[in-house]
Amino acid sequence: MPAAAGEETPRRRPKRRAPKKKRSVFALVGQAAAVVSLVSGVAGLVFLFRPGCQPQAPVDRGKAAITDVHVERGVKFGQFLERLNLSSGTLSAAYLARSGVLVQFHFAVTGFKGKALPLESQLIDDGTHDLVGGTQRGISITVQTNEEERDWFVWAPVPRTRHTYHLVVTLYQPDGRIPLRAFPTEPFRGLASPS
Repeated sequence: MPAAAGEETPRRRPKRRAPKKKRSVFALVGQAAAVVSLVSGVAGLVFLFRPGCQPQAPVDRGKAAITDVHVERGVKFGQFLERLNLSSGTLSAAYLARSGVLVQFHFAVTGFKGKALPLESQLIDDGTHDLVGGTQRGISITVQTNEEERDWFVWAPVPRTRHTYHLVVTLYQPDGRIPLRAFPTEPFRGLASPS
């Protein structure tokens, strides 16, 4: 109904909106922490009951190259230790006086920083193709940088015969099971004294 002249029309009051609640920063942080805790708890349970789902460390990817292989016959074990600047410790004089061959080689390794790469050598009789004296584990090469190259030595006892032999040297990945690089030496004569 229209208002009569001179009468005031009632004014509508604007609706008041409820004041916005201010969210506390601490409340938001607490909620985020609860979500993170829930997710990490679920992930922990998954990894506990399904270990195969757990993230694995990246596989070492490395390579090695071997060059400049030289064989020196008649080298005593004590001389081998001297060339590597290693102490003979409590080894007997007879043990240090054993004669064999010293194989010097140059290696270039990429990867494996800070890890020990085991060495193995096998003496092979060229006439029979038999392994002589079993497999020898050498002193491991510990790689200091991701790209390293230097000279190294392997020593092996050799029988006092006139047979011809060669040595197969294998450099392994740090786990000692997977060969990284293997190389044969040139043939050489046993250590029989000339007649």
